[in-house]
Amino acid sequence: MKKHLLTRQLISTRMFPIGTAVTNSRWLAGLVAGSSLMGSLPAIAADWDGSASQDWNTPANWSGDAVPAGQNVFINDVSVNIPKISANIAATPVDILIGNGAGTVGRLDHTAGQASTGGGNWMLVGRQNGGDGTYNLADTSAAGGTLTGFGKGSGSMAVSGRLYVGGANYGGSIGTGKVNVNTSGTLAIGNDLAVGSAGGTGVMNVDAGTITTGGWNFIGKNESTTGIDGLLEQANEWNVSIFPNPASGTQSLKMNLPKASSFTMNLVDATGRCVKEQNLGMLEKGEQLIPLDLSAYPAGLFTLLLRSNHFSITKKLVKN
Repeated sequence: MKKHLLTRQLISTRMFPIGTAVTNSRWLAGLVAGSSLMGSLPAIAADWDGSASQDWNTPANWSGDAVPAGQNVFINDVSVNIPKISANIAATPVDILIGNGAGTVGRLDHTAGQASTGGGNWMLVGRQNGGDGTYNLADTSAAGGTLTGFGKGSGSMAVSGRLYVGGANYGGSIGTGKVNVNTSGTLAIGNDLAVGSAGGTGVMNVDAGTITTGGWNFIGKNESTTGIDGLLEQANEWNVSIFPNPASGTQSLKMNLPKASSFTMNLVDATGRCVKEQNLGMLEKGEQLIPLDLSAYPAGLFTLLLRSNHFSITKKLVKN
C-alpha cells in the first residue's frame, strides 16, 4: 500500500537545534501548548507608518506615537520606511502580523537584538486575502547568504505561540509569506511552524541560525487544511547534489558526510504522494554515492526528502 509523505504537507521528525541549520520535527507534548485563537485580540492595535525612521523603538513610527506594548502589531505599509529591529525591543507586543489583508505588503528586518510576541501569541507573515509579508532575521544591509541573499545578523526572535509563513489556520487565508534566517541568534517557536497553509504560499530560507519548535512543523498545510505550496530550504552543509538532473532513467545522489549517520530517503511526486521510501541505514563519513532509479515512474517533478537524526534536506529532481 502506498503511503502519503507530507513533504509539502507535514514533516514530522523531531527538530533539534543544530547551530547553523534546522531539522524538521514534531513534539507531541507541545501540540496544545501556548496556542492563540485570534479571537481574544485586544481592541487596540498598533500600525506601522514609518513616518520618522526605520527604528522599531521610535514611538513616532507607530500609530498613536507609542512603541507597541500589549497590542497587536500590523506591518502592512512599508512605502515610507521598512521597520528594523536593531536592538532589544522596548516593549512586548501581542501578535505580530506582517502583510495582513488584501493589497498589503509588509516587511520586517531584524538585524540585531531580541524580540518576542506576547505569551502564547503568534507571528503571521503574509496572512490572508492576498497579503504579502516578509520577515528577515538577518543583516539586510549586507550580502552573503546563499539562500537568503543577506549577511549574517545577530538577532533573536521568540514566537511564544505559532509562526505562520503564508496563510494561517483557516480558510480565506490566501497570503504569501517569506522568512529569511541568517543569524548567530535563535528563532524559538513555542508551538507550531506552518509554511504555506490554508491556501497560502510560504517560503522559509535558512542559511544559519538555531531554530526550535515546541509543536508540529507543517510544510504546505496546517493541522486541518491543505495549502497551495510550502517550501523550507536550508543551507546545504553536507554538499548534497543530484545528477544528472533532469534525467530519463537513473540519477545519483551524492553526499559528503562530516560524520557517520543513519539516513532515510523518501521520493514524493508532484501531488504530495510518497512513491518510494527507503532506509539507507548507517552511512560512513566521507563521500557517498547512491543510485536513484526512476525508470518505474512517469515523467514529472519529484521531491527527494533525505533525513537523519541531525539533518534533513529536500531536493527537487526532474524525470524526462
